[in-house]
Amino acid sequence: MRYFNSANDFFIVMKFSIIIPVYNVEKYLRKCLDSVMAQTYPSWEAICVNDGSTDNSLEILKEYASKDDRFKIIHQSNLGVSEARNTGMRAAKGEYICFLDSDDWIDTSSLENLDIVLTGEDILCFGGAVYENDNDYYNQPELLCDEEFADGWSFYCKHACENRQLTVHMVPNKCYRRDFLLQNDMWFYPGILHEDNIFVPLVYYHAKRVTQKRISTPIYYYRIRPYSTMTTKSKKRTIDTVFVANYLSDYFIPIPNIEKTAIYRIINDRYLSSLRGSNLKIDKELKRLIKWECFRKVSRTKSRHRVLFFLARVSPPLLRFMMNHHIV
Repeated sequence: MRYFNSANDFFIVMKFSIIIPVYNVEKYLRKCLDSVMAQTYPSWEAICVNDGSTDNSLEILKEYASKDDRFKIIHQSNLGVSEARNTGMRAAKGEYICFLDSDDWIDTSSLENLDIVLTGEDILCFGGAVYENDNDYYNQPELLCDEEFADGWSFYCKHACENRQLTVHMVPNKCYRRDFLLQNDMWFYPGILHEDNIFVPLVYYHAKRVTQKRISTPIYYYRIRPYSTMTTKSKKRTIDTVFVANYLSDYFIPIPNIEKTAIYRIINDRYLSSLRGSNLKIDKELKRLIKWECFRKVSRTKSRHRVLFFLARVSPPLLRFMMNHHIV
C-alpha cells in the first residue's frame, strides 16, 4: 500500500483488487474468503459481486464484510460470470486486478509473492495447483520458468498450444494491470460460457509486456467439482463453443502481419470440440451456426486438420466416430 501526500491530504493507492463473482456457492465460499482475509500482504480489496444468489452466499459475504472493510459487496441480478467480473472491474481501485472464482482459493502469501515479482508489466502469469473435489486429490503444483516478453502476442504464440494443468487460456492464474485493461477496453463478453476463451487471446494481443514467474509456492488453487457450470455438458456449452470460434475468427483472421499459427489451431480446436460434443439433435443447428469459410481457413495449418474439416462438413456423426476411435 502506497501513500501520497497532496495539499496536506493523504491518498492511499491500493495495490490489488481481487474480483470474486459469487453465485450459489455457500458450501465453498468461506474457504475462498478466508484465504483472502489471511493474506500476509495488506494492500488489497476484495470486490465480491453477488450475482443473484438464492442460497446463503450473500449472508456469508455480509459476515466477512462486517469483519474486514476491505471486502466490498456488490449485489446484482443473475447476469452470469462475465457481467459479474465486468461489474467488479468497473468498481476496482487497485493498480492490479486478480480474478478469483468463489469455489477456489489462494495461498496466504500469494499477494506478497506477487508484489515481490511485479515490475509494471501488463500481465503477470503464475502457476498453481488443481484440486479434484470429488476425489479429494491435489495435482502436482505447476511451476513455470521465468520468462519476459516485450509483447503479449509473442507469449501467446509460444505457449497457447501447450498442455498445462492451469492453462494459458484461463483468466484467474494471471495478474492484470488495471489501467491496461481499461485503456484497451478489455471486458468479458456477456451471456456466454467459455468467456475466458475470448478474453484471454485479446488481452495477450493488446499487452505490451508480459512476464511469467516461477514461484515455489502455488499462488492459485483451482477446484474441479462435479456438476459445476464448466464440467456439465449442455447444448448451451456446445453452441457457445461455436460462438467463441466464430468470434475469434472474425477478430484475428483479418489482422495483417501477425503470427497466426497458434490462434488458428486454437480456433480450429474450438470448432472440432463443438462438433465432437454435439449430437444428432443439434447437428443441423451447429452446421448453420459455424462460419465454414473461417473454419476452412484455420484448418489449413495441418494436413490432419484439413481431413477433419472435410469430415465435419460432410458428416458430423462420422467425424465423431473417427475422432472417438482415434482413426484420424
